[in-house]
Amino acid sequence: MNIYSDLGVRYSSSINLDDRIPALIPTHNATGLLKNSFRIMIKSKCLNLIYPIIIDDRSSENIKDLCDEYNFGYIRIDHDSEFNYSINMNIGAQLLYELGATTALFLNNDCYLHSLNSLNEFICRHGLYQSKLSGIKLVYPPLRFSFKKNIKNQNKIQFGGGYFNRSSVPDHKYKKRPLFTSGHNIDTEDTAFLTGACNLVELDDFIKIGMYDIRLPHAYQDVLLSLKYKKNNLKIYYIGKDIYFYHDESTTRSNDTLSEHESYSNYKRIVQNENFCIV
Repeated sequence: MNIYSDLGVRYSSSINLDDRIPALIPTHNATGLLKNSFRIMIKSKCLNLIYPIIIDDRSSENIKDLCDEYNFGYIRIDHDSEFNYSINMNIGAQLLYELGATTALFLNNDCYLHSLNSLNEFICRHGLYQSKLSGIKLVYPPLRFSFKKNIKNQNKIQFGGGYFNRSSVPDHKYKKRPLFTSGHNIDTEDTAFLTGACNLVELDDFIKIGMYDIRLPHAYQDVLLSLKYKKNNLKIYYIGKDIYFYHDESTTRSNDTLSEHESYSNYKRIVQNENFCIV
């Protein structure tokens, strides 16, 4: 099914699924960042559990040859608008579902799978809790992993659960707090939303509720997705008791043309017009 053809979106794919969980990783260029991410997941042996599939959004760099070099899956997307994370991931999810996949890992290109134990536990607990959408604790990486070389925040929490502040603005719990800070070391359904940087997703439910909202091309689409799951009584889970991954956070956001203010205004309008519950 060629979704978004009415929007002028064209895509092709080279995917060979096996018994590992497929991992969708969107990118626009960023070859160096991808190589850093690949290096980390190879060294940690996380490829024992996942099959990376790179979603290439109109890159001028040769991402296809890079995927062939590592024997990773590849999806090429072409269109005439700006980078749209939501369209990319929706196309990837639809393709996987049509190929018979049931569960997928959604992963940002600057999120690093440094621990096979964390990945195995994340997958196991996602199933144990019968979660439909799971997120994991994220931590700013130490310099040996970081592509951005962010000295100030290394080994501090980037995402320890989601909440809405007094103005109903979504925010990350414990952000930039030391990793040893108490409170985030839990596995719980009690999270307002999950960040989209690293999610385990049951594809059937993801597709049934309408996937990501493409009116939110690169920000707040993850918050709205969590609200849609809650509205449809589908379980979401934050898994952070004793496992985490590293996240450089927004390393390639300079590719985005829509401002943070415009993105939030669009998100807020959708939430109000469609009567989502903010708690």
